[in-house]
Amino acid sequence: MDRADLTDHLAFGSGIHYCIGSALARMEATAALEQIARRMPDMAPAGAPTRIASPVLRGLRTQPITISPAEVPTGR
Repeated sequence: MDRADLTDHLAFGSGIHYCIGSALARMEATAALEQIARRMPDMAPAGAPTRIASPVLRGLRTQPITISPAEVPTGR
């Protein structure tokens, strides 16, 4: 396999070895990220991300963010 095209994503495999659960995993990740975005609308980057230094794994090691403290309800 040629890794010349660095835009290829291998997290779910390829061809006959493609992950049967990839559609569910993508839907779950989308739902989780949407909920986080709804609950923390003022979330913003707080610095540059650092990448994983690996010939096998790709992605971010860190992504600093800032958020505001949650409002604590007073009384009912």
